[in-house]
Amino acid sequence: MTDDEIKRLIGEHEKRIAALELKLTGQSPSKLKKDLQKKSLPDHILDLRQEGYFSIPRTGQETHQKLCERYHCERNRVDVALLRFAEKRQIRKASKAGDKRKQVAYVW
Repeated sequence: MTDDEIKRLIGEHEKRIAALELKLTGQSPSKLKKDLQKKSLPDHILDLRQEGYFSIPRTGQETHQKLCERYHCERNRVDVALLRFAEKRQIRKASKAGDKRKQVAYVW
């Protein structure tokens, strides 16, 4: 087989798959790809963790401020998401000395 024949066969397969996806979901394949690319709040927090943001203890307020640069959300949502990550052991709880008292912080 030549390269042109292989490309033609692949193109035909892609067309058939797109038609089947449209029948099954009622959405075009390009819309499905866009839906898959949307990130939720936990996805953004995990991105921060992978970038090393939590290498030093961070409070919920600090995390919220950092997230607002890329993803707008309410502060209490960030606090709850961090708490859930701690329960699932995807992030660890720590303490951080704040203004006159210790604060709950998260570290990885």
